[in-house]
Amino acid sequence: YSVLLATAGMLLSLETRGLATTARLGPSPAFCPALAKPHVVCRHGSIAARKDTPTCSQRTGRAVLVAAQTQTATVQQLQRFDNALVACTPGLPYAGVVFDMDGTLTEAHIDFADMRARTGIPQGDLFTVMESWDNPAAIKAAMDVILEIEAGAAARVRLKEGAVELLSTLKDKGCRVALVTRNTPASVQAFFDLVGPEWAALFDPVLTREFPYVKPDKRLLEHVAQAWGLEPWRLLMVGDSAEDVEVGNAAGTASCLVAGGGNEKPGAAPAAPLPGAAPTLTVSGLPDLRARLLAAENAPAATDMTVMPCPESAGPAGAVALGWPAREAVGLPVQRAGAPPPGLAFLDWLVEVGGLKPSAASFPRMGAAAGGLATCPPEQYGDRVLHIGCGAGGLTKMMASQGMQVTGADMDVMAATRRGLVAVPLGGRTAMGRPAGSSLRGALAQNGAWDGEAFDAIVLHKDGGHADAAPDAGAPSTWLAPGALTELGGVLSPYGRLCAEVALTPATRINPAAIINAINASRLTVVAWQVVKAGGGAPQRMRLVARPT
Repeated sequence: YSVLLATAGMLLSLETRGLATTARLGPSPAFCPALAKPHVVCRHGSIAARKDTPTCSQRTGRAVLVAAQTQTATVQQLQRFDNALVACTPGLPYAGVVFDMDGTLTEAHIDFADMRARTGIPQGDLFTVMESWDNPAAIKAAMDVILEIEAGAAARVRLKEGAVELLSTLKDKGCRVALVTRNTPASVQAFFDLVGPEWAALFDPVLTREFPYVKPDKRLLEHVAQAWGLEPWRLLMVGDSAEDVEVGNAAGTASCLVAGGGNEKPGAAPAAPLPGAAPTLTVSGLPDLRARLLAAENAPAATDMTVMPCPESAGPAGAVALGWPAREAVGLPVQRAGAPPPGLAFLDWLVEVGGLKPSAASFPRMGAAAGGLATCPPEQYGDRVLHIGCGAGGLTKMMASQGMQVTGADMDVMAATRRGLVAVPLGGRTAMGRPAGSSLRGALAQNGAWDGEAFDAIVLHKDGGHADAAPDAGAPSTWLAPGALTELGGVLSPYGRLCAEVALTPATRINPAAIINAINASRLTVVAWQVVKAGGGAPQRMRLVARPT
């Protein structure tokens, strides 16, 4: 497994292969230019700093970083820096702020109720739903409606209260600012014409729906962080929609939801956020965000990586805090607020080892059918994936956002469909947690999710954030028995991949050897596997990729 420890300005990566652990310790050059090169290469978790390690003691009113020059330390000792934040940064808690546009910096004049009625998409993310359609003409017709409504809104654009004051503060404090929107370049230009060239020049980069990566694809914010030379957890993503929060949480930035934005129905109480869509903090408007940032500037660092005590009226999600990787790195629990969807690390591992193939663009089928979005040749489209155990759909949506055509399946898929995902209920369950009375193929066909085209990949991962009355329903381990593996083989391409993450529990005799033997006995061959530790006393988990023999 790989762990990134980023605390007190130091970057520590651990890579375990077999019984050997390699550790590399070095500072983040984005935070302190003086600490620009790696310092340590060692094994088995012992860390020794080089003699020429420079120091930095620049004070920002929140923390002081002094890089050790000659000491040795264990990973556990480094975690004790959890009460210190990075020095050598601007005075604000974030080194960069990324804004959505409509409903965040501008008043939302988009009539989403009309847009949904005319596109025939009553719920869920519009782009996610349209990308799942197989009819290019329907995609183009829906996009024409969206363009018409957006153009009308751009003609009436006006700034949100407090926008200029917030931008002025960020500029004065030396904080980087970016704009990411799923709107058109023409709408962005209308916004820039409104604010004038001085403020328009502050936004760099400016990424519209024509950029290859579009919200909620986490590669969008990873691109911004890389362009700035910053780690994502030092950034804040600000927006008014679930997709704004999801992209921030998935990328590892802090996320801020501006309440009352254009994606909420007027007068309706907002639904409780689903896993992966709970913001780090929620603000009533841009003046509220500006006040919190300024109050956090001189606040002492807290032991939970929070840099401003949470106001009593704001609730636990109201504090200004760093992105979740900063908390995870120092061994602190990652709570629901600001957390990524369950299984995100598994998804990243699958892409790394070739278990899943994302697309070169977030919504390539929409781009090909209607234009206005980045697309790519069909051979570069993402995999066609069946995700069993989709639960609330957090991980399913992350796969869909990377240009994969994903069908979810679970005992209860109401939350997943609320996100705009294609999801199939498995119906009654047997003792093995599989569909009762019909095959997997039959269940898919009955719900219009099987047309004879096999899946490129099957992902077995239970969304741990999904509250299910039957805890084992859709659980990956229930699909690794011989009969269940035969069912999976019936819908998997001969060149496909079976991808699974399974809890290793001694009580049920689920262990790596048993899993590999069961899979290899079912005309599949395990080609990659990995055992990872889980926090909070949870059992270890085994990840694997298998191919048909």
